[in-house]
Amino acid sequence: MKVFLLDDHELFAKSLTIALSSFEVELDTYSNYSSLLDTLHHDEPDIFLLDVQLKETNGFEVAASLLASDPNRRIIFLSGFEGSYHLNKAFEIGAKAYLNKDISVEILIETIESVYLGEVFCFESGNVLSKREIAVLELVAEGLIQEEIAEKLLISRRTVNNHIHSINNKLGVTSSLSSVIKAIKDGIIVLK
Repeated sequence: MKVFLLDDHELFAKSLTIALSSFEVELDTYSNYSSLLDTLHHDEPDIFLLDVQLKETNGFEVAASLLASDPNRRIIFLSGFEGSYHLNKAFEIGAKAYLNKDISVEILIETIESVYLGEVFCFESGNVLSKREIAVLELVAEGLIQEEIAEKLLISRRTVNNHIHSINNKLGVTSSLSSVIKAIKDGIIVLK
């Protein structure tokens, strides 16, 4: 099985090459998107492993571009970022899996093999915020009050209040301020 890794951390790429050498995986590593694109003119992998944060661009943009030219490509994100913001974004784009870099080699291999066979790993859990809840939380983070949020999202103030209550429950906090702090820390929302 052929896998292309796009990650600008040379040490991580080398470590992964060594870790995967005892498995039936042919890993080609790329530190920038342009060199990966050059290779794609004459060679296509079974799986793409992409980091989210890259020096020249970001993995989400790369994934969108790769899938725009061939929607059948299988993409796995392998990132240091946790939280539902990145998870949701990855699956919106069309990734087949989203893994944290601290996983074991065995889990990575299992995921690569499963994605190769056509499975999709969307790790849902009870505390993942909905898109609407994330939108509400981002506006809370910007300092808007409930009436302003309701107006901006074209929903009632009661609905905003219900969303905030649900967000606090999911994040295990008791106030909007605490939920914003926790959501930023966990990568659920990103301050603009």
